Amino acid sequence: MPAICTQVHKESATITYSVNLPGHEERTATATFERTRKQLIEREGDRCWICGRTSAEVGKAHEGHHSPLEWCITDAVDWNIVKAICAAGEWGNTNAQREAAKAFDWSTFDETHPETFVDNMLVNGWLLCKEHHVGKGTGVHWFVHPLWVAQRFVKDGFTFVAGDAEGNEQERISTLDGNP
Repeated sequence: MPAICTQVHKESATITYSVNLPGHEERTATATFERTRKQLIEREGDRCWICGRTSAEVGKAHEGHHSPLEWCITDAVDWNIVKAICAAGEWGNTNAQREAAKAFDWSTFDETHPETFVDNMLVNGWLLCKEHHVGKGTGVHWFVHPLWVAQRFVKDGFTFVAGDAEGNEQERISTLDGNP
C-alpha cells in the first residue's frame, strides 16, 4: 500500500505536447474584442475570475482571455458543434457566459469572420488579471488547466504557486516563437 502524504510538498512536471494549429492571420485586437472586453469588465465587476482582485487592486487593467475557444484554432473549428453546445447551454465557464452564448445571434454569423464569436468576450472570455492570464507559473497560458483553476479555491495565506507576471510576456513569446 502506498504511503499517504501528510506533509506539504511540491509537485513539478515538464509537459510536452504537440498539436497542429491551422494557419491564421496575425492576431490583432478587433473592435468586437475591445467593445466586449469593456462589457465583460462591467459584467464581472472588474474582478479577476481567479483571484477576485480588481484592476485597481493589482495596478493594471484586466485582460480578456479567449475561453473556451482559443483564437488561433478558429480555422479548424466545426461551427455546427459550437452552435449545438451553445444552444444546449453548455458553452462557457460561468452562468453569465453560458447565458450569453445561448443568446448569441447565429443568424448573422459568418464563418469567414469568426472573430464575431471568438473575440466576443461575453460569450468566449474570462476576465483575468495579468498574473493569472500571462504570469509565468500562475497564468492560464503557462499552467495545466486543472491546477490553474485550483488557484481560485486556495485558502488565504496558503502559497499554492509562486509566480511573477512582471516581465515574462516577452520571455513567453520568444519561447513560443522558438527564439532563444
